[in-house]
Formats: sequence, structure tokens, C-alpha cells
Amino acid sequence: GLSFPLVKATSQLQARLLPEAGPWFLTVCTVAPRFLLAALVLLAFRPSVLRGATASEWRQGLILGLSGAAGMLLQNDALQYTAASTSAFLTQFYALLIPAWLAWRVRRLPAPPVWLACGLVLAGVAVLSGFHPFAAGESPLRFGRGEAETLLCSVFFMVQIFALERAEFAGNRTLPITFVMFATEAVLFAVLAFATAPDFAAL
Repeated sequence: GLSFPLVKATSQLQARLLPEAGPWFLTVCTVAPRFLLAALVLLAFRPSVLRGATASEWRQGLILGLSGAAGMLLQNDALQYTAASTSAFLTQFYALLIPAWLAWRVRRLPAPPVWLACGLVLAGVAVLSGFHPFAAGESPLRFGRGEAETLLCSVFFMVQIFALERAEFAGNRTLPITFVMFATEAVLFAVLAFATAPDFAAL
């Protein structure tokens, strides 16, 4: 819960320290260290984490890494354009997108308990995130770049969830998948950092 205001504050601080940088570079600099550090720590404690990794484990890890990287990139960039409480609230829309997608796939409306659960999720997330749609202050109900990116990020997080529960990956081991996911995100964000840096000194 603290990550939303913390990331927003970090982005604002970076923008003041490096005013010539664009929003994408600031976003990448906020998230890249997290996944690089995660991959290195996992490798330090499990040096043989990829020993015997199967093609299925590599594939699942790559899907999780790519979808997670897209979701994190959009979510963290969105925080530069919307309130942290709004971002926290809208990110959880994957909880509604999942039953909606499943209903579309089977061509059947969700049962009443699912509708009720979706309503409770929205209400609970609104309370926990401090989201006030009609507040006069930082989080009025509006739809701009931040809100659009946050809703799109929730789609990528939904892809992650579906990749975790797919039957074809049922026999995969957790550690190799996790390392591939972290490493994929770290590499992608490192490439994006070089691609979006205003100059070499910024790196």
C-alpha cells in the first residue's frame, strides 16, 4: 500500500534533480533497480537457479516478465499524472477484468455472487486506497493520461495472472520462473534507460 505514494514521491524528486529528463526515463529509473536487485539477490542465494530449467519454465518466465514490465512501466509513468490513491484504485481493475474476460470467453453472464464480489472489491479498494472520486483536492474523478495508463496496466497484470494459472505450466518450478521474470524485467528496463536517457551522464 505504501508503494504508490512512495513511487510518486520518488518520481517527483527525480524530476527536480534531473529536469531535462523525460517522463519515461524517470519512470524507468524508478522501477529498474527493483528488478535488477531482485534478480541479483535471487542469484546470490540460489546460484544454480536456472540449472535444469525447462523450455516451459523459460516461456512462462518470459511471459510473466514481459507482461509485468509493461504493467509496471505504465503504472509508474501514470503516477506522474494522477494521484497515488487514484492509481492504487484503478490498478485493481484487473479484479473486474478477469471475471468479465471469463464471462466473454464462455459467453455467459457472471453469477450474482460474482457481481456482488466485484462490487465489494471496488468498495474495499476505494476505502484502502483513500480514493475519493468527487473530492475537491488531489483525486477528483477525471480521465487523463494517468488514468488511461493505469487502466491499461491492469490489463497486463491480468495477463500475468492468467499466465500463472495456465494448465500447460502446472508442472513448472517457482524459482526458475521467478528468476527469468526478474531478469527479463531488469534487461528491458536497462535497455529503456539507455534509449530514453537525455544524455550519458544521466545514467
